[in-house]
Amino acid sequence: MSNVWQQTVDNFWQAALIKFLPPQVKPWWFTLTRFILIPLILLALSAALFAWAGSLFALAALADSLDGSLARIRRQESSWGAIFDPLADKLLFMLTAIFLAYFYPHPWLLLFSLVPDFLLGLAGLIFLVWWPDKKIPQSNWVGKSKMLFEVLAVLTIFIFLLWPLACWLWWSWIFLYLAIIFGLASLVVYSMMAISQN
Repeated sequence: MSNVWQQTVDNFWQAALIKFLPPQVKPWWFTLTRFILIPLILLALSAALFAWAGSLFALAALADSLDGSLARIRRQESSWGAIFDPLADKLLFMLTAIFLAYFYPHPWLLLFSLVPDFLLGLAGLIFLVWWPDKKIPQSNWVGKSKMLFEVLAVLTIFIFLLWPLACWLWWSWIFLYLAIIFGLASLVVYSMMAISQN
């Protein structure tokens, strides 16, 4: 199921953009773009410019999807990308969520959703230190689902802050709970994959 979804996303980006990109464009460009967008998002949030922050966050999320598809389609997956792509994901979500917690009516739920990402980052660091010669486990559908629900949660929070309707608040709760569930599941799956490789 995850391969079908991944192939669908790859086909979309191939038809919409990748086939128009010159071969000099590398996946790491989009990873770097996410690192550049993070302080801009936080700056917009600190000024309560929710439309700007939400738009930049959506752009960063699209860049995340695009760099993965580009790497797979052009067979340019690298150990650099395996480390820095998930790092960009975690920094994007965690820092945005920390700043959003000031404005969100349920900050503790939002902050609690950071726990799986923190633990996954810690697990990844331990993996790199203890087994530097081993290949980092590839992301799977559980981890991709976690990231999807995190993005949807943050986007619905931005929408709620712009149009404070109860339905957007409810959707943000749903996506946050799903992000927490899939985040914890991802931690278990990642740990099992790492152990099985060593």
